[in-house]
Order: sequence, then structure tokens, then C-alpha cells
Amino acid sequence: MKISEAENGVEALATMAADCPDAVLLDGNMPRLDGVSTLRAIRSDMRLRHVPVVMLTGRADANFVRECRLLSVKGFVLKPFTVELLESRLSTCFAPVAAALPVIRTALPKYH
Repeated sequence: MKISEAENGVEALATMAADCPDAVLLDGNMPRLDGVSTLRAIRSDMRLRHVPVVMLTGRADANFVRECRLLSVKGFVLKPFTVELLESRLSTCFAPVAAALPVIRTALPKYH
């Protein structure tokens, strides 16, 4: 499994255009192009529109959640989070993708 990282939404879209991902963990608060705008661009791209996306965010307001759901987000991981919570949410939201991939554990810091 290849893991790519991007500093902002513009860079994320360029990375995805070069190498279509199996799944995306998208930060809702990014510079240059926020998470919702990036998700909107993903859904408007024929090559990427099927890719499952989980939104990592500190926002839980109704408008944000509604907009993400309209754009077919698979789920949300609210900040702060623990590695266990992130792992659980990703395995649930990305179950079809995860079933085909090897298990990889990383040492992520615990957010408080």
C-alpha cells in the first residue's frame, strides 16, 4: 500500500491526479483549498469520484456535516482523536478497500 501526503488541497488534488488513490483521509481545514472544496473537486473528477473519503475535522456544525454528506463522504473523525479511534473509524469506513490491503500500523501521536 502506498501512502501519499499533501500540505494543502491543491497539492492533494495534484497528487491524486497523478496517482488515483484507493481511499482518502482528508483534513477539513487545509490552506489554499479547504476540505469541502477539495472533496467537491474529487467528486467532480470522473477518475476520482468513486474514491471513498473520510473527513478529519474539528468541525461538527450541521452545515459542514450536511455539505460533506451531500458530497458522499464515508465518515468523519473528529479532532482530537486517539490512534485507536482513527483506526476503528478507518476500518469501518474503508472496509471494502481495507479488506484487499495489508495491515499497517504506524505510531501516531495521541491528540488531547
